[in-house]
Amino acid sequence: NVYSWCDSEYVDFSYSPYKPIADEFKDFSKPLLFTEFGCNLGEFETFCPYKGGRTWPDVKTFFNQFKEIMSGAIAFEFSMEDNQYGLALSPGFTSDPKNADHFYYLDTCYELKKQFSKYKVSSLWDGAKIDSCSWTPSDAHKMAAKHTPAACPTAKEVKALFKGKGLKAKPNWEKLPPTPEGADQDALSECPEYKVAEDIRKEACCHYKCSA
Repeated sequence: NVYSWCDSEYVDFSYSPYKPIADEFKDFSKPLLFTEFGCNLGEFETFCPYKGGRTWPDVKTFFNQFKEIMSGAIAFEFSMEDNQYGLALSPGFTSDPKNADHFYYLDTCYELKKQFSKYKVSSLWDGAKIDSCSWTPSDAHKMAAKHTPAACPTAKEVKALFKGKGLKAKPNWEKLPPTPEGADQDALSECPEYKVAEDIRKEACCHYKCSA
């Protein structure tokens, strides 16, 4: 969750609060997702009747500096609450008759739509084959960074880490931890009945041992 882009303009990206994030993940082999973003401080701050507010200048970086490492970003948040982050007023939020039975979309909502409308994701990414264990993003488009797949630490490395941290417990990868109290009761006692899509299952089997 990132709420750090709190100015409409920075001298350039290198001075922005997103630069350290881009640097940290530039070689990461898995796509990055901003599960929440959108500062509402300073010039982006707004109060009832919520005029003006956020202009979302950081959206352009998702399609430029983050284009190789990001799979998406979710603006926080849709419905207005006391924290003043909302993009819309849910029905009955105000005494305005127009808001009685309908959502009332705010300026910041339309600004976000305008920013996202400026950019398009390249059709080169349409070739992603999620059911292929060997497919990588570089098969669709040349990458500027290596994005070497990460590997789990070895048992030796984990033991050294435990020892270096002064932990008395020994790493044990052969035994699962005990089931938390209450996790096997009521609705949680049974697995939901649904069938996983075949392409998703194939992709998952690239990373886990799957039975026939």
